[in-house]
Amino acid sequence: MLAGKRIGVITNHSAMSSSGHTALDELRGLSAFTVGAVFAPEHGLNGSIPAGEQVPAVAQGPGGVPVYGLYSRTVTNREPANDQRLSGVVAAGASFDIKKPELEWLERLDALVFDLQDFGSRYNTFLSTLRLCLEVAAEAHMPFIVMDRPNPIRGDRFEGLLLHQEYESYVGFMPGVLARHGLTTGEIALLIRGTMGLDVDLSVIQMDGWSRDMWFDQTGLPWAPPTPNMVSAETALVYVGTCLIEGANLSEGRGTLLPFHWLGAPWLDARSTAEEMNARRLPGVLFSATSFVPHHDKYEGHVCQAVHVHVLNRDEFKPFASAVLLLESIKRLHPDKFAWAQGARESLSSNRPADNSVACPFIDLLAGTDRLRAVIDMGGDVAELLEESESAAREYGRQVKEHMLYAAHME
Repeated sequence: MLAGKRIGVITNHSAMSSSGHTALDELRGLSAFTVGAVFAPEHGLNGSIPAGEQVPAVAQGPGGVPVYGLYSRTVTNREPANDQRLSGVVAAGASFDIKKPELEWLERLDALVFDLQDFGSRYNTFLSTLRLCLEVAAEAHMPFIVMDRPNPIRGDRFEGLLLHQEYESYVGFMPGVLARHGLTTGEIALLIRGTMGLDVDLSVIQMDGWSRDMWFDQTGLPWAPPTPNMVSAETALVYVGTCLIEGANLSEGRGTLLPFHWLGAPWLDARSTAEEMNARRLPGVLFSATSFVPHHDKYEGHVCQAVHVHVLNRDEFKPFASAVLLLESIKRLHPDKFAWAQGARESLSSNRPADNSVACPFIDLLAGTDRLRAVIDMGGDVAELLEESESAAREYGRQVKEHMLYAAHME
């Protein structure tokens, strides 16, 4: 397929083999083809650049191969003021002009290879990078190969609300997808091609030995954090829900030892919140009161009273529902302190220009709809909304089945 070709590789350090080598090292060690360029997503080639910070537009990689940043800013974004950082109501999402390979970068390439470790959530910007790179490959009439990787939080679980068209963004790569999408990277690529009708020569190099009921620690692969705060595969599980915390004036634990497990703010009554959440007797999870001091991001340098999310049984735990109920409890217990964070609409569609000047509650972009925020604000029936989401998840599972490449269980 690639013999004698000059390829461009979209990857970072998280694409790791069972021997501990990165995909880039493995590909560069093969003589059948030449790696002519590397494209780094948000967080950079080594996954160390904090969320929202730009990746250098062009750098030199291993062996002198050029590394092009796909998260590079050419328009300076306004940094949040100190009082914004302290309040937690920080405008989320910067204006970045380069998020997909420029056609001129592809002139000396024959094919694109995509190898990134997803973490099973629609919010992951790697999936937006996948979509944008597929679009470029279609435009350039260039073969596109996905080196498939496991969904670390199983491929048979679906949760969340469906993304509506008007809330498509860099943290919501395509309408009609659930927060916990239940697919592998290769399957997502097939879904994108099929849904968008892309005329692209797409191949998926399938995994050997993976089935949909597997957790990441059952694969035998080492976990290399795809992003600075995705520190473990269990973090990927809670992230399905607690990423929603980014949509409020609460710290989601960035800049701490346990991001997305520790959630708080200086004003939070952590003990009352944890007690109320435990009284709900949610399956597979326990909540306790703690505190932390973030060394960066929201409430940097300030003591936050916090709730610790403990996963007791990952097979029973429903991260999205748990986080929605947590948001509802926090707002009701702190009516004068809680606030939604602001973001900006930023469409990925080429026929609909991005408009980063129009404010939009960031929770709507994460939830994929404004309905979650509306129900919580009006004191509505959150349980009813979650019941509807479970029904939608079952239908979603039936719809995406045509794009699935792997069986539910190993024979």
